[in-house]
Amino acid sequence: MRFDHLKSIKLISECPVCHEKQADPKIQFLDEHPVGHLLYVQCQNCASRLVVLVSFAAEAVSLLGVLTDLAGEEIGKFSERGPISADDALELHDALRRKDFVKNI
Repeated sequence: MRFDHLKSIKLISECPVCHEKQADPKIQFLDEHPVGHLLYVQCQNCASRLVVLVSFAAEAVSLLGVLTDLAGEEIGKFSERGPISADDALELHDALRRKDFVKNI
């Protein structure tokens, strides 16, 4: 399913922060993946931001959203980097254990 078809899906949603009904939230298409589409949604009332993965199955639509403080452009940069490797995780773990970690940031 192409992103153009997402516009025809009517989602009645409520902002998870201010609980206002979102008749027309700001939605930005970020990326298309084999499992679905990655969207950036901003509440028109309180400006809270969500990254949402929309997955399509035979007769169902599944949404998984996460609150963020990042801008849509920043999220795009992270998605272009690719997955985090085991070596990346170990390197971060070692860095966090160093006493001078905060000074080196």
